[in-house]
Amino acid sequence: MKKFAFSIAVLAALACATAALGYGSLVSSFKAPSALPVGIGYAIGMPSGFWVSCAGNNYRYRMTTTGSIYASFPNPAPGSFGCGAANIGGTGYVFIVSNTASLVYCIDMDSGSIYSSYRSPGRGTPMGIDYCGTGGSYLYCTELEILSKLYFMEAHTGSIYWSWPLVFLTPADVAYDPRGYLWISDPFGKLVWQCNTKGEYISTFSVSAYGGVPGGCGCDGTYVYVGICAPVNSVLKFETDPAVGVAPKSLGKIKALFR
Repeated sequence: MKKFAFSIAVLAALACATAALGYGSLVSSFKAPSALPVGIGYAIGMPSGFWVSCAGNNYRYRMTTTGSIYASFPNPAPGSFGCGAANIGGTGYVFIVSNTASLVYCIDMDSGSIYSSYRSPGRGTPMGIDYCGTGGSYLYCTELEILSKLYFMEAHTGSIYWSWPLVFLTPADVAYDPRGYLWISDPFGKLVWQCNTKGEYISTFSVSAYGGVPGGCGCDGTYVYVGICAPVNSVLKFETDPAVGVAPKSLGKIKALFR
């Protein structure tokens, strides 16, 4: 137990050091279109390829990264949490994972029609999903189990290539960063974790000062977008370059963002 407590303390110290270097600097924010923004996806190269999925009304929204809504669709099943968006051969798709139905859905981005569905990995508690088009068509999926896991799978069939335990992490949504990283939101610790593509820890920053807990997580290749759930219900845009800025320290300024 002492060894575990020491490890947590070391990670907390690393988190503070990382924040001081600029990771997690807040750039902007907007109010989520509905309560509980638990899934965020970004399809690089697709016009308005930014998506926010909300558990409050079980809808997903095609948006700009400043909060304007282009379209909305009902999610295919209850308990839809993670949301990933993909540009596959010039066609846009949205991937939704339901921890109620234990299914992954591949959905046409424009029409909302379900292209395919298949069983989610693990024991039936999938939380997050995102698309990776580097070297093929793949998905990363987070699973909340007794031992939380990260899965790497084929996007069209759901075939699992490998799984990896997520140590010290209670995962929600996952975002693939084309720079070669993963960003994973952690509602229990109120953290956003930066990992390599095997789920191994690189750095983290805290979102506890913003109220609520982190849900959805998406990345556009430069910034990370995090959905902060009740009572705030907002989407926050964070800097990921450690050479830029510092984390804001005035809680008054933070609260002013949501007025």
